[in-house]
This record gives sequence, structure tokens and C-alpha cells, in this order.
Amino acid sequence: MRKHPSTSWLVGWLVGAVLTGCSDREETWPPPPQDRQEQRLIEAARRSVERYDGWTQTAWVVERYEGQWRVQAWKIVNPQARGRMQCVPWAVRGIIFDGDANLIAYRNHL
Repeated sequence: MRKHPSTSWLVGWLVGAVLTGCSDREETWPPPPQDRQEQRLIEAARRSVERYDGWTQTAWVVERYEGQWRVQAWKIVNPQARGRMQCVPWAVRGIIFDGDANLIAYRNHL
């Protein structure tokens, strides 16, 4: 017969998950560009977002993506909020670039 986890263990796990999700990490989102390459990618993504969507307030996240680069563009809808709370999940674009910051794909979602 299989035993169920105790209620106190489950409550402790849930509290830990909530506290982890509300850490200072949220306050520093989006992360600042790490180097000149990331700054170049953000500038290229900014031009694409202005062209395709016309967004003026945007948060940027740069990451390696399947051997290329993906810049996440999050539309800021609540500038008074902190971190990801400034944005909404349905207003995000995934912009794919090669190593020379040439646009490969512009996606309406991640």
C-alpha cells in the first residue's frame, strides 16, 4: 500500500515554492544585457518590435536558443509594477537571430 505525504510536509513544500517564486529575482527582471553582443541583439529586436507591433515600452530577455539567439520581447502594460508583473503573458514575442544579429524568425509567442 502506498503512503501519502504528510500534510505538514506538503504545506512546507508549498510555502517554499511560493517564497521562491516571490524572491528578489523578480525585482531584477529582466536581466541586464551581459555584453555587447546582447546589446546588439536587443537593438535589432527593438527595431523588429517597433516595425511589427509598434510597442514603445518593452522588457528584453536574451538567451541562446538551439544554436542561435532568441530575444524575448515583453510588452510593458503596467510600468508602476515590478519585475514580470509589468507585463502580461499574452503580449510576448520570440525573436530569433543568428550570431550576426540577422533576423531569422519573429514569433507571436514563445
